[in-house]
Amino acid sequence: MLNSIMVNRPNTPNTQRFITNKLGTIGPVLFSTCLLIACGGGASDQGSANNKPQDTNTSPQQSYTLTVNRTGSGLVSTNVSGIECGDTCESSFDANTEITLTASTLSGYTFVGWTGACFGSSETCTLTINQDLDVNAVFVEQVQTPSILIENYRAASEPFRLTNINANASGITWHSDLSQYLVVKNRAAKIYRYDQQFNYLGVINITKDVDIDDDTEGLTYAGGEQVFVVTEANYAHRFLINNDVETLSGQYQQVPSFRLLPTPADSNKGLEATAYRPAIDDMPARIYACQEGTNDSETNKPVEMRVVYFEVPTEITTGLLSYDSTLTVHEPFIALSTLGDDIEDCAGMAYDPRTDNLIIVSEQSSKAIQVDVNTGEIFSRLSLQGAPQYEGVTLGPNNELILVSEPDLIHVFTL
Repeated sequence: MLNSIMVNRPNTPNTQRFITNKLGTIGPVLFSTCLLIACGGGASDQGSANNKPQDTNTSPQQSYTLTVNRTGSGLVSTNVSGIECGDTCESSFDANTEITLTASTLSGYTFVGWTGACFGSSETCTLTINQDLDVNAVFVEQVQTPSILIENYRAASEPFRLTNINANASGITWHSDLSQYLVVKNRAAKIYRYDQQFNYLGVINITKDVDIDDDTEGLTYAGGEQVFVVTEANYAHRFLINNDVETLSGQYQQVPSFRLLPTPADSNKGLEATAYRPAIDDMPARIYACQEGTNDSETNKPVEMRVVYFEVPTEITTGLLSYDSTLTVHEPFIALSTLGDDIEDCAGMAYDPRTDNLIIVSEQSSKAIQVDVNTGEIFSRLSLQGAPQYEGVTLGPNNELILVSEPDLIHVFTL
């Protein structure tokens, strides 16, 4: 489990940040001058002057503590004595000491990057000790190519229309407790119910004139009656949905809410999708979400696509938790650099428990990719054709790949 504070981002080599002091260390240097002034000559001692000692009032050298933490199995060493972690993971150093940390892997693990005072995926990190610092080296187990690949899925039929939703179908999830598909409509704060054959069952309205943003883009079933919905404003909201629910409150006092990222500069480029990964062994359950991102055709400057997650609290209370104060949000890999050569945006997302992988859909690239949840390594790709705007994805009850497309289309893929 990757430990981090606020939004932690292991950067790629071209975005590494290093804190250095090119001036080096200049310590206090004391000079004393002794003058002997002799008056007269020979053995006469008259006129000799005593040199007064110079006042040298110096303060002790300030020192700070460097603490190294490790996630997974690996070692961290330094170019100066003090840290060999493994064994010694905390030490004090004089102010302005320049230190280079080096991460080395153990069998079966891969080093993926630093968090805390160090950034980047390079195995070395150089920093200057000018305050107490905490560094985390992240190692993950080496992964094998999964036996199930989305490239082997094929369209089971032509896309077909959903009834009643009419337009702006954006996200989809399979609610196994109800045996229903839930489809969220963007810019509407509405969730539509369908049975396994996509017969319309009803609509759930979310009160949108209060705290929740009405641009509801993605949703994921999270066990029991729990459903998490994400909005373009970069919030996630947890609702309880059963057969009787027709209206949901959008007030923080009545629904647990989570702010995952800062409000995007472009209000149409926030969170588009979400996925639930259940608890595995001693790892808590996670809610993943992706910020859409895109490439600006005029300036060719990328607007950042991001994948983040937070651990689902064991006890969820109403109110708002935020990335900048009360919520720890993790960014396991840099999506723009890791996935950017394959997809231009993130529009849909689902978790596959068979492989422990994420399935991410790109609307602009008309493609789905299968990636490792910790590193973003791409294992498989599936070209999507037949619908105009693929926006959401989920796994059906028989592991079908169910995709939703604007305005109101469903496309089913099977192995």
